[in-house]
Amino acid sequence: MQAMDVVTTQAAEAYAREEARVRMQSGRAERDLIERLIGGYPPTDRGRHPAAPGLDPAGPLIVVVGRVDRAAAPVPDALQAARETLGDAMSVGRARPLIAIRQGEIVLITPAAAPARRATSIRAARQQALDDQETDIRYGVSGPASGFAGVANAYREATLSLSYSSAARPVVALGDLSSLECALISSDSTAKAMIMSKGAELKALPSEELAMVKATVRAFAASDLNVNRAATTLFVHANTVRYRLGRIAETTGYDPRTFAGLLELVCLIDTLEDDSLDQNGAPRDR
Repeated sequence: MQAMDVVTTQAAEAYAREEARVRMQSGRAERDLIERLIGGYPPTDRGRHPAAPGLDPAGPLIVVVGRVDRAAAPVPDALQAARETLGDAMSVGRARPLIAIRQGEIVLITPAAAPARRATSIRAARQQALDDQETDIRYGVSGPASGFAGVANAYREATLSLSYSSAARPVVALGDLSSLECALISSDSTAKAMIMSKGAELKALPSEELAMVKATVRAFAASDLNVNRAATTLFVHANTVRYRLGRIAETTGYDPRTFAGLLELVCLIDTLEDDSLDQNGAPRDR
């Protein structure tokens, strides 16, 4: 019996090691392919890639980017758990999406068919991670890309969409953005530089205060300038929102309690978010 226990234990350990090795190799291949696609270097072979057999290299694809907003576990563990949940939710039968963890984020590439079902699956995966692991993941979703060659631009779209996410809107697709948000995303460098020249005071704020300004302005705008609704979104008292709005007016020179001031701040914040991304849509080093 002791000999059988030893043999069984050794076999189980060998199986676990082999499974971990295969998973690591598979994960590395998926990550390497995603890095190539994001960098704008799709494989020259037009056939299906071994790391992504479920994807048509010439077919319409969408890119999903997820980042941890808060988590009870360490971020790497939270990302790994969320990766498994999202991968399962976005699978159709045996056809799994291309998904990997890179630079503190989850990147998923999947066929662009059935967008409503895809959006439902992403929201369900996020809710499951929140319920099971107390992990809040925010997701940005691109518009349709033309095969592997369009993934680099789609990744940037997904990352920009993610920058508009909030507690009230944790999953944002490119098509969900307002006309103003779309205009800011597509504006050229000259227009963005002109906008940012009006926001020197905003850009100079300490990071914590800048984060507060962004959250308050976006919540106030989403609440149609209603203090009480904004307070509910921010989980603070209405008087706190009133104080913050006054403080923002003093420090930035734009009064968010007026339509014109709020519009200026929304434009500045959105342009600042876009400016904080590199040409591939990844956060710049700060």
